[in-house]
Amino acid sequence: MDLDQIYLDYFNDLYRYLYFLSNDHHQAEDLAHETFYRAFLEMRSSDIYEMKPWLFKVGYHAFIDLTRRNKKMIVNDHVTKRMTEQFESASSAEETYLQKEGIQELIHYLEALSSYEKHAIILCDFHQLKEREAAEILNLKLNTLKSHIYRGRRKMIEMIEGSDPHEGR
Repeated sequence: MDLDQIYLDYFNDLYRYLYFLSNDHHQAEDLAHETFYRAFLEMRSSDIYEMKPWLFKVGYHAFIDLTRRNKKMIVNDHVTKRMTEQFESASSAEETYLQKEGIQELIHYLEALSSYEKHAIILCDFHQLKEREAAEILNLKLNTLKSHIYRGRRKMIEMIEGSDPHEGR
């Protein structure tokens, strides 16, 4: 598979993942391009069997490198805006409002998790990657990843069941 075809097949998924990590459109685009640059360099010398998980891993490491350089993650409202744009085509204003509220609550709950719990849930639940693939991306043992997923989901359920959905706004 050539790089052009890989780019066409996986750019959107990779971009969405990097956007969620960085919370910034421009940074996600830069990271996606950095990922494909690194992929181009690495593809010459490596046998890659599953492209999407491998690209996510390269992208994750590009994000970590950027975070280390900046020494902090940038947090802003772009994630909420981007995730709710897809619901604009809802059939009624009430339905749109309820969907946006649900996404905002979900983001709020995800932000309360540890970094590994959040990343594991994003990769496995939102991007439907296999646990083995997510473990490779995050450079974790499979059982450790499963523990993060279990604890993260349990914490989210406890937060959802134990709080008023309109509390803290």
